[in-house]
Formats: sequence, C-alpha cells, structure tokens
Amino acid sequence: MGRKKINKPRRRRKDRTALDRYAASYSCGHCHSAPSWARGPNGIGHAIVRHDDTCPVLAGSLSDLPDALRAAEATHGIVVLVGDRHFTVHGSPEEKAAVLAAALDKWGL
Repeated sequence: MGRKKINKPRRRRKDRTALDRYAASYSCGHCHSAPSWARGPNGIGHAIVRHDDTCPVLAGSLSDLPDALRAAEATHGIVVLVGDRHFTVHGSPEEKAAVLAAALDKWGL
C-alpha cells in the first residue's frame, strides 16, 4: 500500500481549502445540521448549512454566531459582524485586514 506502483498514476488528494475545513468543523448546537460549501457566481465561496426543520436557528429565534465563532476559531479565520449579519474570513493576516477594510468601507463604517 505504501509502495509506488509502476505505471499507475497517483490519485490526486482532495484539496482542503479553508472554506472546506470551516464547513467540516461547523456544527449547530441545536440540531444535526449538514454543512457544506459552494462557490458563487462571483467566485467567492459560501458555507451552506442545512438546519433541521425544528432548529431554533432556522426559525430565527436564535443566532448561529456561536457556532460560526467555534468553526472560525478551529480554522484560524475571523468572524466579521456587520449589523445583524456575520461572515467568516480566511487567509493571511494581510488578506483578512484587506477584506475587513473593504467591508467597513462598503458599509460606511
């Protein structure tokens, strides 16, 4: 199993992006959610969390911010709060600062 087989190409390993790791480490504290991620038309990835029908987060009575903070901490990301919305940013400290500055500029903060 560990030896190299002649004339057999190596399988590519799954690319574990920061967003993939974030989705894998996200878990709702109130239901058995199924997190995944997808890349939007603008090229930016978004975490998709499918909560159970009875989940209070889905109903809007509770925030999913604590779950997002736990997942961001596990993947070395930062969570940016803007009004009643939040988003997670991954990357180098310079990339995080640039995204945060752009968000503050966009929302006039």
